[in-house]
Amino acid sequence: MYDICYAKSPEHRLEYIQYIDEEYNSDRLARIFHTEMILKDFNLDNYLFGTAKKELSPNEKKRIKQRLTKEMAEIFHGRNIPGV
Repeated sequence: MYDICYAKSPEHRLEYIQYIDEEYNSDRLARIFHTEMILKDFNLDNYLFGTAKKELSPNEKKRIKQRLTKEMAEIFHGRNIPGV
């Protein structure tokens, strides 16, 4: 994460750094990622490059959705998960 701030004085700079440390501490970020990373529903077209969902067979759509779901679970749990 990046954040940019222009402070008018060293005191304002210190106040801002303390605010950022509290607002974006690792525990808070972990809670955000763990509650937001697994999408229950998603538009497959947002994850395809060079093709559209309508061009895929039902089996291809199912396989890609399974792989995306697995990838989200791996990110959420922070580890690899055995094959789909």
